[in-house]
Amino acid sequence: MRVFNEISIDSLNDDCLLLIFELLSIQDRLKIELVCQRWQKLCSLLWRKVHTFEASCEEFGCIVPEASENDALPALVINGPICKQIFEKCYSNLRMVNLSRVEQPKTMNLTDMWHDCSNDFYHEELLTGTLDHLKNLLLECKNLEELWMCRCVVNADDEFLSKLFDNNRHLRKLMLIELELTGECFSHLSTEFLKSFIIFDCVVLQPQYLNSTLSRAYKLHTLNLECSDKDPQTWKVVNSPVLSCNLMGYNEIAEFDYRCGLLYNICSVKNLTILGLRNSDLTNNMLRIISLSCANLKVLDIDGCQKVSNVGLSYIQSMSNMKCLNIGSIDRISNPGLLYINKNLQVLRIPDTEFSEKALVKLLPRLLQQMEVLEDLDISRCMQLNNRFIESVIDIVRLRRRTIPLEIGVQDTGVDIKLLGNICPLVKLNDHYYADYGKYC
Repeated sequence: MRVFNEISIDSLNDDCLLLIFELLSIQDRLKIELVCQRWQKLCSLLWRKVHTFEASCEEFGCIVPEASENDALPALVINGPICKQIFEKCYSNLRMVNLSRVEQPKTMNLTDMWHDCSNDFYHEELLTGTLDHLKNLLLECKNLEELWMCRCVVNADDEFLSKLFDNNRHLRKLMLIELELTGECFSHLSTEFLKSFIIFDCVVLQPQYLNSTLSRAYKLHTLNLECSDKDPQTWKVVNSPVLSCNLMGYNEIAEFDYRCGLLYNICSVKNLTILGLRNSDLTNNMLRIISLSCANLKVLDIDGCQKVSNVGLSYIQSMSNMKCLNIGSIDRISNPGLLYINKNLQVLRIPDTEFSEKALVKLLPRLLQQMEVLEDLDISRCMQLNNRFIESVIDIVRLRRRTIPLEIGVQDTGVDIKLLGNICPLVKLNDHYYADYGKYC
């Protein structure tokens, strides 16, 4: 018994200690490596395995506030000293950095953060250095493959991103949201490995820089452009001269002389499988060209494209590889448009549409009867739908030749999930619908 009491953690070999340390949180590792030189050396081996820094993860030093009614995705409060320590130990190994929804800490939060930090940092550093530290440390990263910056604490202007792109030449995924960028930084962006390019609400973006980037991104498979403004700059001035008249289906010169710069480059990306043009100035004729040129397209998201009508749906009906379609919030798509929906879809999103109650109750079940592989249906904000409609859908799903479960988004509809209960194991009702397009590509 006396011998057992004398055994300590130091008697464990390095492999056992590493297994224990791997179970600890990031912030706990920062503390235990201060115990002794041996532990510091072992922790250094673990830091080499950290390839992802995600701000939404609390253990990386961000405070995640509770969501309010006015802000479904509240900003995260970044802990500068914790981020600095992590970046200093991991920057050479980082492959993915996600700084979405991060903001500068308020003075009232600083004292609490100070008590959580190691003795190497001072309260004054929290007050003055958070932004500069994070920017400088980001520029030390050399091997980034994914970069997500949305509503970010870092002033990610063109000059900063130009330096960041110069240092990281192997970016595969890039997401920029709500940043004041002209796009001049894209001239420093290497597109040799770029596969996913997502830009939301960058309202001062100049189309010539966007066009130039797309013309070089020959490996691109995901392109998602969105702007919530009524007349987004991305589409307003897309009037570069016609580079070629070889676009399939090209004939309306008057219309496409105005927009063919961006359209031409979109259609030139042969590997394009995911295309999102939400709230854009997309027209029926542009959809026709896309349907003829982008044969590999599997996901098309044109939510809020108010110039699209039933005619546009008829153009994309024949796209054999299409698996996911979002046509929500489009006022010009009416009841006959349901007849033009591709029958091979696995995901169909029609939230907040202008279909009449009669069309949804009678035509949509008939359409679902033909859609044997449909897995996800979003009918959110279609207030005219009720439990009787869901019951008719359940009857159809039961009769399908393939026993594929169907998930239905019913947020803000007349459907009462509690009354329906678990009426059918093949149908799942969801109040907070989210379509994961990636799994279909």
